[in-house]
Amino acid sequence: MIHAKTLVMWIMVLLGGWISSGYTQMFKTQETALAEIFVDADTVVRKSFFPTDDQLKEIRRLSQSASVPSIISYYEGIRADSTYKYAFFLDKIVRTKKAIVVVVVTPHQRIEKMEVLAFYEPADYLPIPRWFELFRGKSLSEQLWPGKGIHAVTGATLSVRAFTELARLALAIQTTIVKEK
Repeated sequence: MIHAKTLVMWIMVLLGGWISSGYTQMFKTQETALAEIFVDADTVVRKSFFPTDDQLKEIRRLSQSASVPSIISYYEGIRADSTYKYAFFLDKIVRTKKAIVVVVVTPHQRIEKMEVLAFYEPADYLPIPRWFELFRGKSLSEQLWPGKGIHAVTGATLSVRAFTELARLALAIQTTIVKEK
C-alpha cells in the first residue's frame, strides 16, 4: 500500500520532470533586443502601419502567408538622417504554442538578422542558433523556403516552416512600407 505522502512526492517528481523537460520560454526581452539591434543608431523610432486592404493583399501575395496582422508595429533605426534598418517583432503559433522572433531588415530588403525571443514549444523543436544564420542576406525570393535556401531540421519541420514564414512576412511588410514612403 502506498502512503499519501509517497504518492504526492512521486506525482511532484513526475510533474516536475514534465514541466522542466524542455519547454522553453523567454530568451530575451524586446527592450534588450532593441538595444542590441540599434546600438549604433542616432535615433530609434517606433512606428505603426495600418495597411489598407490592397496592401494586406500585397503583403499576403509577397509573403505567401495568409496570416497578416491588420496593425503592424515596427522600429526604424536612423543614422545620419536616414533609415538604416528596420526591426519587426512577429509571432506565430508553431504547433500549438507561440514563437516570437525579431527580424531585422535592411533598407535594401535583405535580412540582417533573425533571432528567437521566446519559444513556448518543447526545446527539441527549436533549431540551434546557428541555423538562423541561414536567413542573413536573404531577400524575398524563391530561395527563402525550406528545402531551397533554408535547410530543413529533423524533428523541427513545423518550426522551420514557421520561422521561414515570419522571415518572409517581415520582408513583405518592409517592402510595402518602403513603397509608401
